Amino acid sequence: MPGAAPQQLLNHRYRLDVRIGSGGMGDVWRGHDEARDGALVAIKLMPEGLDEVDRRRFEREVRVLQEITHPSVVPLLDIGWQGDSLFYVMEYVGPISLEDVFLAHPQGLPEARWPWLIERAGEVLDALAHLHQQRLVHRDVKPSNILLRFAANAASSADDWQLLSGGRALLADLGLVARTDVDSALTQSALGTPQYMAPEQIESPASVDDRSDLWSVGILLYRGFAGRLPFQRLSDALSRRAPEPLPPMSIAMKDAISTLMEFEPHRRPPDASHAAALLRSAISDTPTDAPSVEISRRSMPTFTGRQSARDSMLEAARLAARGEGRWLHIEGERGHGKTWLVSRSDFRSRALVEEQLQHFNGTFDGREPHSGFRVVLEQVLGHIARNSGAESASEALGRWGGHLAGAFPRLCGHGWIEGCAVVDTASPPEIIQERVLESVVQVLTTDAEVEPRTLVLEDLHYCDEFDIELLRRLTIASLDLPILVITTARPIATQRLKPLARLRAEIEVEDRFLTIPVGPFVADETSELLRSMLIPDLPLSDELTVALQRQSNGVPLILVQLLGSLWSRGSLAPVDGEWTSRPEALQDLPVPDAARSHFLQLLEELTAQQRRVLDVASVISGSIDFDILVEACGIDEFDLDGHARVLGRSGTLQ
Repeated sequence: MPGAAPQQLLNHRYRLDVRIGSGGMGDVWRGHDEARDGALVAIKLMPEGLDEVDRRRFEREVRVLQEITHPSVVPLLDIGWQGDSLFYVMEYVGPISLEDVFLAHPQGLPEARWPWLIERAGEVLDALAHLHQQRLVHRDVKPSNILLRFAANAASSADDWQLLSGGRALLADLGLVARTDVDSALTQSALGTPQYMAPEQIESPASVDDRSDLWSVGILLYRGFAGRLPFQRLSDALSRRAPEPLPPMSIAMKDAISTLMEFEPHRRPPDASHAAALLRSAISDTPTDAPSVEISRRSMPTFTGRQSARDSMLEAARLAARGEGRWLHIEGERGHGKTWLVSRSDFRSRALVEEQLQHFNGTFDGREPHSGFRVVLEQVLGHIARNSGAESASEALGRWGGHLAGAFPRLCGHGWIEGCAVVDTASPPEIIQERVLESVVQVLTTDAEVEPRTLVLEDLHYCDEFDIELLRRLTIASLDLPILVITTARPIATQRLKPLARLRAEIEVEDRFLTIPVGPFVADETSELLRSMLIPDLPLSDELTVALQRQSNGVPLILVQLLGSLWSRGSLAPVDGEWTSRPEALQDLPVPDAARSHFLQLLEELTAQQRRVLDVASVISGSIDFDILVEACGIDEFDLDGHARVLGRSGTLQ
């Protein structure tokens, strides 16, 4: 809100007193409600200059607060407008937060106060359980967002335990709350406080669920006991490096905290209520066994497997960051997890944290021409504009930037192309294409020496020859820069796009190219993937694993769909410590949509002669003379052999 100042009156009712908090999502003021005899309130003001996304985020925080009523969540009292700026009024809780208590005890809380901290964490988990029941994830649980409310005399000092002991924890700041059942631009970015963010929250924001909040509670408990964060560097958590041991404490308490800090989400408690019960049981005078998980449920799959591929990608990132540009090509059939490997593994976050590689990602969709490059251009130009202004983005496009309006019309409207010099659109098409190629490469390599980057282009099988020529020039320009180019495609791309095959051969000569094949999962990887989707965390029966592996051929996408089919039919249940299914359900496993579309996609990619070979083969049973097959197909024996090999490699013909 522009011009907010002490003693300012909002809506003829709320008088600002003093600013008590400030952040990117708004300032918080202590104020007085003059309609209630000057009662203290906290007022959060929408900051001026918010872009559209942040403005919607602030408005969403207000809507969420209107939905939430819980004794451990700071309550919303009122909302209003001051000019064009929104503000909302909350109960004033303060002035002590859990962060203040931690700062007052830099060596960790005294052991006698550990039960107090466990109780406060339990109250936070109660609040989170309520949020999670509304399909909301907080995403920013940290000590400064946990306020202490006092029934009688409020503590004014963070080490006054006589008064602190009567405090109750309230969860505050719902500005980053996301719905677990909605995908939008508001929820697909890695937001939060890095020291308290779960690994998956950084690695793949789309995979965040309520178990990510449990990690944050585990981190704040560790800090409260040990006086330090468990991971001194973000890379330690992302590389799954075990933290330093906690101070000596009961096994029950240590196990409860450790399970909150499990690196993989499916190994954490199944929900916040279960986690609260674990903590309270650990400090009970009559400790009980760990509470049982009464409700089984299915969750999002965790990234599993592909360790060799991830190691190769991280090594390429290390070399690229040192100025030895690289091109990695990830190749695999539909459903094998190429996008998962790039976007859902720990590669992206570790490349950023360990090698400072910025990440830009675009996908070719087969509908919009050059869509992959358009999306990456939009991301890079947006990054430049945010850091240095729209004029710098226009300068990055160079003298021929105006020509991009024709090749990438959806880039117009941001002001970047409009800010470029006027170009001669009457030039021959060959000249204009050369200028477009030059401009795109210039943008994507701008300032790479000081801002190393990863440029990801997915699904090259939807490319045309212009895209491949642009990829060729980008890759060659990147060889002496700290740029890692990553592409993904189905194997058919190399067969169909001859320029792509030539480019691979050209870069291989420079020893800067690596193909990473992505195939089906083996049985152990299948079991690990499926286990990550089921709560409680139990092994799968051998019969269940074998049936799903056989029906899916180990294709990860099909595995996920088959498990979903069994779940929706009520055919999965934990029995005697393992997940199992009825024999008749396993015998009646459906052909999932992914398998059907995968097969149809294969058929669409066949040439006319390959279809002819498949037609003839489909009516033949048993062995047949090769000469008769040649005559039936109407092609010579060399072509027949070649087509049969292609059909065999794709799995269409065996």
